[in-house]
Amino acid sequence: MVRAEQVGATTEPAEQAQTYVKHYASPEAMWREWQALEACRGVGVQRVHAVDTDRQALILEFDSSAMPLSEFDEADLALFVAVLPALVSVIQHCHARGWVHGDIKPSNIVYVPTTQTIRLIDFGASYRIGTSREALSEWQVTPMFATGQQVRGEGLVQTGDDWYALINIIDQVMPFAHDRLLLQALQSVRDGVAADIKQSERTTK
Repeated sequence: MVRAEQVGATTEPAEQAQTYVKHYASPEAMWREWQALEACRGVGVQRVHAVDTDRQALILEFDSSAMPLSEFDEADLALFVAVLPALVSVIQHCHARGWVHGDIKPSNIVYVPTTQTIRLIDFGASYRIGTSREALSEWQVTPMFATGQQVRGEGLVQTGDDWYALINIIDQVMPFAHDRLLLQALQSVRDGVAADIKQSERTTK
């Protein structure tokens, strides 16, 4: 998960089990993440349990058994390939609800072994599709997984931002896919994502 200081927020364990508290530097940031999570509510998306306006915080779903993809190693490659279609579906679901996650990276994708599912977390960088970055006073990016426009704060928020990040993740994994079937599966998903990027570019011109 993105560290609190990167997004102007702090986190602490909540009193109830399997939740945690995320504090925000501004009410605008808190309500924007809440709006994104509520709009994208569904399988594979982190849930909001409550809003604490007094502490300017969200009470968020937490699973202590969940493992971020950033902790996967080469031995987990087959598992990564297995959950990749579900990850694509979750991102598509968010886009269909009108939102771009904005910070797709391994630490913001967790695998829940008890249910054998993935979950997309940390919507602190989320904005509605079509939002002008030039109108924003600040924004959050992870340069390794962000487009040039995201890093520079230019252009519009678009679905291609998330797909660009996912392609970067796949490209980091592919050199370790020595099994032909795994490599083919990764390439197939990558090709589909690349097509979505082209579609996104056409619709924003």
